[in-house]
Amino acid sequence: MINNDVNKKTEEQIKDLKLINDNKKKDFKKLLKQPEFRRFIWSLLNNECKLYTVWTAKEIEAIHLLEGMRFVGLAIRDKILECDPIFLERMASEEASIKNSKDKIKKI
Repeated sequence: MINNDVNKKTEEQIKDLKLINDNKKKDFKKLLKQPEFRRFIWSLLNNECKLYTVWTAKEIEAIHLLEGMRFVGLAIRDKILECDPIFLERMASEEASIKNSKDKIKKI
């Protein structure tokens, strides 16, 4: 009897956690549909997390710091891929378009 109650409670907790996770995923996906949010996230991944930046460091402390920043970026990237990989592709494409526009303006 007690075992059955524990199982029911555990099942309910699992359902609740799944619902919370699904809601978080829906919220994040809704945000990723906004171009401004995608630009912000891309900038965060590239500039603060150094995810798409080639870096060289010789001191062990700097290497650990950069790897820690990169680890956070990878976690964010994984959440994006979990929602829908198309958003990561879209962000990269949008960034390339912005870079091309800036390059054209420089040539003028």
